[in-house]
Amino acid sequence: MEYTKKLKNLNVIVKDSGVKPIGQICTVKEAVPIIRAIFRDLPPDQEHLIVLFLDNRNNVTGFKCLFSGGQDSSVVDFRVLFRNALLFGATSIIISHNHPVGDSTPSDADRFITTSLIKTGNLLHIPVVDHIIITNNNKTDYFSFKQAKMMK
Repeated sequence: MEYTKKLKNLNVIVKDSGVKPIGQICTVKEAVPIIRAIFRDLPPDQEHLIVLFLDNRNNVTGFKCLFSGGQDSSVVDFRVLFRNALLFGATSIIISHNHPVGDSTPSDADRFITTSLIKTGNLLHIPVVDHIIITNNNKTDYFSFKQAKMMK
């Protein structure tokens, strides 16, 4: 089944693939394996930012790698990120990015961007549930802003 909707000069085509949602995420430990599976297909020597789109029951209804950068940074355009959340019909989102250097500790820039994304999400009524930083070389190493109680 295919739906087409013309919005000004933008055609949006949504195809029903028949694929079931990835699953419900209630904890960080449920989110990390999904995030790692997505990062497996991305170049490991670059920083990437992905977004998991959630419905009102925290089911993952989609995901997208929105930004890729260099070895130690990536540009994040809030308009692009939240436009995608709106197009996916997300009621909340989980942000994740990788640290290719192998240390999941958030930088000052990570903290600033997370705080700004939370504020923007609240304005749009699309809350940021968590921001998870993973590393490429350790399957158990990750940092969750929610677990660290830094989601203010």
